[in-house]
Amino acid sequence: MRKFYWLIVTAVVLVACSSEEYYGVQHVQLHSRTDSLNYMTGYYAGLRAKRDLFLMDNSAATVTHFVNALETAYNDKEADVENIPLEEHVRESAKLIGRTIREQEHESGLMGVTGLETDFDMLKAGLINGLYFDTVIVHPDSVAICLNSIISER
Repeated sequence: MRKFYWLIVTAVVLVACSSEEYYGVQHVQLHSRTDSLNYMTGYYAGLRAKRDLFLMDNSAATVTHFVNALETAYNDKEADVENIPLEEHVRESAKLIGRTIREQEHESGLMGVTGLETDFDMLKAGLINGLYFDTVIVHPDSVAICLNSIISER
């Protein structure tokens, strides 16, 4: 009975200590050209960030901290990004990406192309899936081809 009691106490402590929510693979549906373009742009950015920033650590905790930093910068609260536990170069990259998305949404258009609508949530979902190298919606080899095709049509 005593062993059972300690087993229950240990389980409760483990659950309580691991209650932080992490971003996992995002399940999205692409309903329009705008959705597709935003998702693929985010996915491509996620693939590049995985290659350039998360070579050694792309754990769920690191991905979550990165996305939180990006979202904080996107919401124009860059000073708050300093409190997020990331390596300096990763934190600066998150700030740059968040700031760029905000500017594209309010000024220049997606990827700097006037008339292309920016959807932060779809971009974020694509970025997270790119960081996890998820291939359910799009395969990495086809992303650059699709983006170039859509941009060249404009």
